Amino acid sequence: MIYKQTIKDSRDKNNTLYGIGRKDSMHGKQPDEGGYAVWVRRGNYSGSAKGGIAYTWRKVKGDLGYVEAVKLMNKRLKRKEFVEELPK
Repeated sequence: MIYKQTIKDSRDKNNTLYGIGRKDSMHGKQPDEGGYAVWVRRGNYSGSAKGGIAYTWRKVKGDLGYVEAVKLMNKRLKRKEFVEELPK
């Protein structure tokens, strides 16, 4: 599950979208229990899709702790978008 409020644009020439998600079995549990992943949206050619490009979400890295996922997300976005500490 990718959290909609964490989807951000990397502001590069490709306008790549990144998001933080979590395993469905871990949803609703405390952040310090882990289970987070960073996702990227990629486009592939598809003859049946409108405009010829079909977009899918692909996992960059999974099975991370909350702080590790936020650090990787900030690194991919090339800016400090999220605070790198556990929420209180």
